[in-house]
Amino acid sequence: MEAAQPAEARVPHHVAVAEHRLDEAREMLAGAQSERKHQAAEVKQHEEFISNTENSSAQRKEFENMLPEDKTRLESFENLEQQQQARETEAEQQLRAEEAKLSDLRDQLDRLDKALDNASRRLAGSPQ
Repeated sequence: MEAAQPAEARVPHHVAVAEHRLDEAREMLAGAQSERKHQAAEVKQHEEFISNTENSSAQRKEFENMLPEDKTRLESFENLEQQQQARETEAEQQLRAEEAKLSDLRDQLDRLDKALDNASRRLAGSPQ
């Protein structure tokens, strides 16, 4: 029943919704970045383990076998991070658009208030 509400009531609500979406997008991005960093550190650790000749060849072979899966997981987290960055960018754009609508609406209301003030002054000053 949004159409029944006046614009001055709807627009601030849209701004609040856009702010909430942006907050969620930022949280999701932070989580994806954390997961990617964790996985990247694990890949590096496994690569270092493999390259260390002091480790037994059986242990190095075990880590070599795990490395492709680790790298696949890292790639998945990198893709997820990119998706979340895009979501954050979209949410920021939506928020800016809603804030611009709110600003325009406030400007219109200010102009209407001034016009009403001027009209009431003219009516008050005119002979009756």
